[in-house]
Amino acid sequence: MDAVGFVFAEGSPRRVSAAEARQLRLALAPMVGAVALFRDNTVAEVREVVRMVRPALLQFHGDEEDAFCSAFRMPWLKAVPMGGGERWDAAALQERWPNADGFLFDSHGKGAAGGTGHTFDWSAIPGGLHRPFVLAGGITPDNVHDAIRATSPWAVDVASGIEVAPGVKDGEKDAPLRGGSATCRRYRSRLNGVFLYALRVSL
Repeated sequence: MDAVGFVFAEGSPRRVSAAEARQLRLALAPMVGAVALFRDNTVAEVREVVRMVRPALLQFHGDEEDAFCSAFRMPWLKAVPMGGGERWDAAALQERWPNADGFLFDSHGKGAAGGTGHTFDWSAIPGGLHRPFVLAGGITPDNVHDAIRATSPWAVDVASGIEVAPGVKDGEKDAPLRGGSATCRRYRSRLNGVFLYALRVSL
């Protein structure tokens, strides 16, 4: 596991406060990064999380524009909704969010929340991206290897696929994704050691 994600999006069953995330952040193992996930949060809310939690990466899952996401002077990813047959052009994505360090393709529809537990048509991911991308949406221990083979992502983001209920993680389900099998270690090598496993935590 290379990263743990903390959700600060209003209405999410996985949402934590900045104070809760700070305590969890301090308990992370060495070399495990923290990711902060937002959906249409205010500038003040994002700054408070950055100050208290000190994440290595920000993820924006709402209608945030490039200027907003770039204002915090930190690496960030923009989530792209792929549910409901959404189709995106790589050039258009990179033009709309020119300062994004990468994109995250998820199965939610436009204007909806992520964490649906459903996959989307992986062939719809646009070719020609000149940025890293993360694959999310219904990733489980059963399909993660197929997902990596099909899309060659920079990382995969797993949340509902290892839960027994929204926000409640199952340690047995996530064991294969932590590199506990020869198969998982093989795919980790394919991704040049950058197999980001963003486990979204809720108390």
